[in-house]
Amino acid sequence: MMKSVRSRLTVTFIGLIAVILAVIWGVNNWYLEDFYVTKKVQLYVNSDARMDARKQLLLMAMDITSELFDMRRRHARYKELYLESQKVAGVLCSMLEDELAKISSNDKEMTNSGK
Repeated sequence: MMKSVRSRLTVTFIGLIAVILAVIWGVNNWYLEDFYVTKKVQLYVNSDARMDARKQLLLMAMDITSELFDMRRRHARYKELYLESQKVAGVLCSMLEDELAKISSNDKEMTNSGK
């Protein structure tokens, strides 16, 4: 059979390398498969959670922007209404002054004609 030291060492090293490769393959296949799958699932779950948080923040930002736009539009409308009411108040004030002037002139005429 094998009588030389060289052939014994060669067979021993080849066998040892084959056993090591088989053990590494077995550990990867049977024990670390769950580890790899769990890590990938956690990665996807975490990325989905981050995406959900980003979506929520984006929706919140869009909602705030929409509310600000509505507030600005209402403010512009209220400003227009205020200016219009000021014009109406000015017209009413001038009409009231005219009527008061007429009444006071009528009173003066009545007091002058009554004397």
